[in-house]
Amino acid sequence: MASLFGKIAARVVQDILGRAETVVQIGVLSQDGGKPKQVAPGEPTPEYNLAQIAAVHEYGAKTKAGIVIPRRSFLQSTADKNKDKYLAIMKAAVGASTEAEFESTIKVLAAVATGDVRNTIDSGIAPPLAASTVAARR
Repeated sequence: MASLFGKIAARVVQDILGRAETVVQIGVLSQDGGKPKQVAPGEPTPEYNLAQIAAVHEYGAKTKAGIVIPRRSFLQSTADKNKDKYLAIMKAAVGASTEAEFESTIKVLAAVATGDVRNTIDSGIAPPLAASTVAARR
């Protein structure tokens, strides 16, 4: 029974989202993060773009030299921490009586989640950067 309910709920959500004109994307988006960083004339172009660096921080990585870069999640950790808040906003969107109300509520969700991700980043994400990394950035 539960799986049938889940399938029905998923179809309802897909139908609602399919009718919505508002699309919400949160994270490091390819149209922004996939571009090489703009550098001053004469400076070398960075080897990695923002989206690649964000992925390393979100999931962690191991370099070819065997250096382990630990996971410093800023997206999933924020979503996990604020799941109940986001679900409440989504429930309000699903219960909206008009398309305009639905889209307005989805925009609220985007703004709230974006602010939460920024707060996560600004508050510092464990583990802290290695002293050698901090020194290299100066």
